[in-house]
Amino acid sequence: MLGGVFISYRREDSGGFAGRIYDRLTGRLGRDAVFFDVDNIPAGLDFVDVLSDRVGKCDALVAVIGKTWNPVKDNRPRLDDPGDFVRVEIEAALNRGVRVIPVLVDGAAMPRTEDLPDSLKKLTRRQGIEISHTRFDSDVERLTEALSEIEDELRANEGAKGEPAGKAAAAKDELSRPDAPAAAPARSAKPRRLLLVTLAIAALVLAGAAALIVQQFGARHGSPANAPSPAQSNAAVPAVAPAANAASASDGWLPGDEFKSEFKKQWAAGLYPDMMSGRCEDGVVQFHAHWAQRPPGLRFWYQFGVTEDKLNEKNS
Repeated sequence: MLGGVFISYRREDSGGFAGRIYDRLTGRLGRDAVFFDVDNIPAGLDFVDVLSDRVGKCDALVAVIGKTWNPVKDNRPRLDDPGDFVRVEIEAALNRGVRVIPVLVDGAAMPRTEDLPDSLKKLTRRQGIEISHTRFDSDVERLTEALSEIEDELRANEGAKGEPAGKAAAAKDELSRPDAPAAAPARSAKPRRLLLVTLAIAALVLAGAAALIVQQFGARHGSPANAPSPAQSNAAVPAVAPAANAASASDGWLPGDEFKSEFKKQWAAGLYPDMMSGRCEDGVVQFHAHWAQRPPGLRFWYQFGVTEDKLNEKNS
């Protein structure tokens, strides 16, 4: 993910579940994108400030809640202590607008509003996900899908907004200084736009393929752990040339949401995009694809973006 995922949990309550969730998320997102066990705060620093800063840089916080998530200590609930680590982490996420996903493990229920301090009451209005031992694989898959949707949304927003306003303002202030050096000749925006388009294409294709795979194969195969790796899937399926009468082209350029719908429709019809192109038109990322007959058993494939001229040549 762009900013990463922060896992908040209480060790004596849900340490085992949190560790398994961490392993599964790092397998999907990479270790650098998942923050876990923040216990290396340097001496002399305010741990509240450090935790708030690290949580604020993330895109989502996963709050793992077990049956003893808010135990009583010294005759009062742990969360009533303003210095409680779990409280500090979730408070920081709620106050900074970070998406918070309550994950209820081992049969735990969503905490009651009246049992939480005022700063955490909004947590009870967040849609949660239940994870159990018996359905761990399928339950965690729902969590990874939710995080993928958040990532898609953030990437779309980044593509629409372009450079953050704070950076633009800082650059403007720098250039307005009397001793500022002369501005270098303006460079083409094409490399940056091409990068955004490429990232958006990859996110949309992977998100759409993951959703379809879970929908079509999850119920039959049970655990995602049993699914073959991309390399195994591609090795098991010989290359099949697309049938000439099965290939088709989408009706021109489509915005991201419409392209995802088109992807699902074409996939249901037995097709897949063997070639794609993307562009940014008036701040909106758009896609154009060539749809070809899907080889039997295909689940994963590498997708490369091509130029518009190359795609038009293919469609012709």
